[in-house]
Amino acid sequence: GDHVVLCSDGLTKMVPDGGIAQVVAEAETAQQASERLVDIANEAGGEDNITVVVVRIKEDTRKGLWGWLKGLLGW
Repeated sequence: GDHVVLCSDGLTKMVPDGGIAQVVAEAETAQQASERLVDIANEAGGEDNITVVVVRIKEDTRKGLWGWLKGLLGW
């Protein structure tokens, strides 16, 4: 149930941490969260390039987080 947000300073300069967390928590999908965060940063002035990747982690009780990460990276 965790989320990982990778982003450029184009987002963090325009949207406070609490706003980022709220958007990620409320979005139905990681894609929707990413798109909404870019939109909000642009609405706030969009003074720099904005890059956002949101990853939602669903725990697989068979593998655990380490197994998920290895699978993601192809190890």
